[in-house]
Order: sequence, then C-alpha cells, then structure tokens
Amino acid sequence: MEYRFQLQGGVPKSQNSRPIPLALRKEAQEQVEEMLADHIIEESYSSYVNPPTLVQRDGKRVRICLDAREANKFMTPVRATVPSM
Repeated sequence: MEYRFQLQGGVPKSQNSRPIPLALRKEAQEQVEEMLADHIIEESYSSYVNPPTLVQRDGKRVRICLDAREANKFMTPVRATVPSM
C-alpha cells in the first residue's frame, strides 16, 4: 500500500538527527538495510527530516521510531467514519 500525506499551511521545520549510540549503530543499520530490501522504506531526499529514536527492549531487537511531531502539525487530518452496526 502506498499513502501520500497531504500537508496544509507552512513547511515543517527540518530537524537535526539525534546521535545513535555506537553500541546500537550496527543493529540499527542492519534493520534499515532490511527495510530497504523489503521495500518497507525507500531512500528520500525530502526537505522534511523526522529524527530517528531508538527504543531498547529487553530480549528483543532495537525498535527504530521516528519523531514526527513537527511534521504532524502540518498534516491534513483524514477523518474516517465507522459505519454503525
């Protein structure tokens, strides 16, 4: 599925990336390469930057999250109604 976000108003500020701890860089890089190979994500040269945040979980792989709060302020909300039963 492909989805295109609709923006309204101004242009979100580009934010700097947060540093990734050295101990987690290899695992994060492997996950990014897997997602690129599986076409989950694609390389982009957009003017928007959502800084990555890594979340460590006990006994599981590191989770890569994005901080999209700044971009979310400019997105047009998509309202979906749930049909009544």
